[in-house]
Amino acid sequence: MSDNKYLAFNAAEWEHRKFETQEEAEKWLQEEAREYDDGIPQEFIDGESFVAKITHRTQYCVTDKK
Repeated sequence: MSDNKYLAFNAAEWEHRKFETQEEAEKWLQEEAREYDDGIPQEFIDGESFVAKITHRTQYCVTDKK
């Protein structure tokens, strides 16, 4: 299982990445926001882009494919 504990989501591009630290995730998201020539996208202003801490993971095993 991955050691990545944080997920950053760029709502303007519907793109996400996983990171080991919150600082790395925030830095990536800030860099993404700066790449737009027309200013900061509305999705960033509205709080739709975010950094989340991964606290739970789920696994499943398919036992019957009927």
